[in-house]
Amino acid sequence: MARRLKTKSVDQADHDSSGTEYTRKQTTLYDAVAGRVGYEGFLSDQQPSKHRDTASTSQVPLPPEEILFRRKGAPVRFAEDDVYEADRHLDSHNRLPDSDLLKAIHAYVADYYDRTSKANGNVDVRSLDETALLAFGILLEEASGHALGTTGDLAFVESTAATVGDKTSAALTVRRACTIPIQPQQQWTTPLKHGAGYVGPQRLHPPSLTLRQPRDDIYGSYNPSYLPHNKGGYQAHANGQPNTHTQSPIVTGTSVIAIKFKSGVVIAADNLASYGSLARFTDVKRLKPFNKKAVVGFGGDVSDMQYLDRLLSSLDVQENYSNGASGDLDDETENRAMMSAKNLHTYLSKVMYKRRTDFNPLWNALLVAGLDEDSKPFLAFADLLGTTYSSPTLATGFGAHLAQPIMRRAVPDEEASQKLEREKAVELVKQCMKVLFYRDARSMNVYSMAVIDENGVDLKQDIKLEAESWAFAEGIKGYGTQTV
Repeated sequence: MARRLKTKSVDQADHDSSGTEYTRKQTTLYDAVAGRVGYEGFLSDQQPSKHRDTASTSQVPLPPEEILFRRKGAPVRFAEDDVYEADRHLDSHNRLPDSDLLKAIHAYVADYYDRTSKANGNVDVRSLDETALLAFGILLEEASGHALGTTGDLAFVESTAATVGDKTSAALTVRRACTIPIQPQQQWTTPLKHGAGYVGPQRLHPPSLTLRQPRDDIYGSYNPSYLPHNKGGYQAHANGQPNTHTQSPIVTGTSVIAIKFKSGVVIAADNLASYGSLARFTDVKRLKPFNKKAVVGFGGDVSDMQYLDRLLSSLDVQENYSNGASGDLDDETENRAMMSAKNLHTYLSKVMYKRRTDFNPLWNALLVAGLDEDSKPFLAFADLLGTTYSSPTLATGFGAHLAQPIMRRAVPDEEASQKLEREKAVELVKQCMKVLFYRDARSMNVYSMAVIDENGVDLKQDIKLEAESWAFAEGIKGYGTQTV
């Protein structure tokens, strides 16, 4: 990759009285950055002809690293990962910079030498070699990181002089956000010419603009879409804040109720999913058996319920693989290895709390009913904030106001739950579901009920209320045609 410049003619002597012949023996990194070097040496001014509409491959500029690695004595390059040998020994957070800023620095230096050196840059200038150019770029990038902040957010503010007492100090600056609207009719870019560096538009910077003062009318308004709070399902809102779709549930389920008895737990929930106040979906099962020891009841957002259902299905598969096939274990060993309702409640509470700390909560209220490690009745609550508590009787939604008093009259404490028979607990739950249907506009008369005891999970679905009667409503003002 060498070329020799032709001897200047006599006619050119008027432009250079010295008549000195400048020769170049090899290309430099500056030429590559400026886009002046191809595979066969320096690029000529070849233009497309009538026989072809593009320049030949020999006229395609080489990237700077190709020129650097082709030089004699250049650093060793590892083709499999395309890095310098020295770069392989650096820490992951101390890699050599590879950014648009460094490329802009390289292009600027190359164009600077092209303009200021003799013979329009055709002399191999050695005052700043390739290694120094890389080091210069690293230093500038570190300086810019200090000036612009770790994330570069300070690039979107501009500095103004601060007034201290009666004096205005140029050294003390106060940063303020740029609010000047962008003018679409202004043209602040110009296409690069051949040999002008990296391909792309080149910004025309007003004289007053510095690195600390990008303006909205030139660069456009600040785009926060890359910020962390815009990831994981969030989108930038018009007012600069993330949307909160997950905090406005659309399709929801109402109450879930549960009560302990002496050998297990009874849990129930209706099958209605409401679209706002519309009874839209009438076949949504909100009780999800996990294994032979636990059932989860879901209140709140149905889409989040479906997400948790898939999560629990994956967890169940993982538990089955880790514990081995059920046929290889006896019943006692299998029950001991099986995840208990208490373990499941702890897991779900951690999931809910984690999503809450991510500001992306799962809008559900959960009841986990079943047996603990000692095969004793277990009943606990978890909500979208990760709040947890346990009680002999629990209810979510409107049931906390309507069903809970009825259940507490029968089971006021843990001791009373140890004396409650299974049949009595089932009848109590049926009574509460009827009251909820009468009083809660988001409920319906078809529900699911599960009984968890030492025999496993007995889940019954599509149970209809019995002996419905609206006679009690005749004395309520506003019911039917009654107006007084």
